[in-house]
Parts: sequence; C-alpha cells; structure tokens
Amino acid sequence: MDREDIEKLIDKRIDNKISAEVSKAKLEISESRLRFALWFGAALFTIAGVIIPIWITGTSSTRVDRAIEEMEERFEKLAGTQLREPDLQCFIDGQTLEGNVLTIDIQSKEWPLIRVQNSGTAPAEKINLRLLVDKDGFRYSSIRAGELYGINIWWQPLEYIDEEGFIKAYDMEYEHKLLNAKDSFIFDLKVQKEKPKQKFEKVQIRALLKIFYYRTPEPKKIPFTIVVVKSKEKSD
Repeated sequence: MDREDIEKLIDKRIDNKISAEVSKAKLEISESRLRFALWFGAALFTIAGVIIPIWITGTSSTRVDRAIEEMEERFEKLAGTQLREPDLQCFIDGQTLEGNVLTIDIQSKEWPLIRVQNSGTAPAEKINLRLLVDKDGFRYSSIRAGELYGINIWWQPLEYIDEEGFIKAYDMEYEHKLLNAKDSFIFDLKVQKEKPKQKFEKVQIRALLKIFYYRTPEPKKIPFTIVVVKSKEKSD
C-alpha cells in the first residue's frame, strides 16, 4: 500500500470517527431534550393533578356553602312566617279585662271602653265577638267598633248557647276584617233593660267574651263580671 492509499485510509477513519462522535452528540442532545420534555410534562401533569382538583373542590365547596346559606335563609324566613301568630287581648282602663269587674250605670251616658289589641306577631283576620251572660232581662249594644266609629251596633241574640253556665249569648253584628300586629280597636259596652218600666235592682252578671278570628281553631275566652247599677246606687 503506497503512501497515498495510507493517507486516504487515515482520512476515511478520521471522517468515520468524526461522524460517529457527531451522531453520538446529536443522540445525547435528543435524549436530553426528550428527558426534559418528559420531566416537564410530568411536572405539569402533577401540578395540574393537584391544583385542578383543589380549584374544583374550592369552587364546588363555595357553591355548596352558598346554596346551604340560601336554604337556611329561606327556611328561617319560612319558619319565622309560620311561627308568627296573632294574639288578641282585651283591656279596660289599661288593665286586662280578664277577671275584671265592669260597673255599668244604666242611666249614665258614659260606658266602659274595651280595647281589643293584637299583641301577637301576625295579623288577625275576620274578628267576631261573642258575649255570654248568666242573667236575663238586658240588651247590649256598642259604639266605636273599628271602622264603624260612632255607629250603634247591637249584640244580636243567638238561639243556642255554646258554653255551660250561661243562659244568653250574643254576637256583635260587626265583623272586624283585619287587625295588624300591635294594632287595636275599641268599643264600649252599653247595657239597657229590656223592660224599662220594670223595677230595677242592682244586678251582678257573670260574663264571658269570646273572640273568634280566622285560622284559629279555638276562640279566645275572657271571663269577667258586669255589675249593673243606677246612679244613686253607684254612689253608695
């Protein structure tokens, strides 16, 4: 092999060596890039796997919490509405009518004023008043009842007695349609003899005022006493 052939062989080997090194370097670079890409992708996947569920959970939790709060608010409003009830009370001269004694002078032009007040938390509708007494011989009327202020309203006698121990029952012929919470209306109670010319004697009457109003299964019952006198006997 002459010198020229030897030089060509050496050059060829050198070229092959250089090509192999270059290929090896390219392969290492490619592998490094692939490893980085795989690592980066895995990192993104891991981050997404942690953050996205947390975000979804947080969002869902916020929505659930808000929905629960709205339901609780609605329930409280509904419960508050359902729990509100009217409560009608009667007063005479600032004192409760229940158990009190009304002294009524049949010759006087001033009559006891009874105040019906809604002390509850909801309106009372379709209010009807019934008076029961254990004595006969008198008529009852009222003035200043609700919107019919100044108009004489008779208590209409009933054909039946719905309470034991009484012999007469009367319904006020006026229905008070609505009484809001904390509002009130007043009426006086006028007593007259059915037979004016008959000799008068002081009379003590056991009375019961029943208050009916809409959506109340049982009426309010207020017992009290009426003492009917004449002027001369009232001063004794």
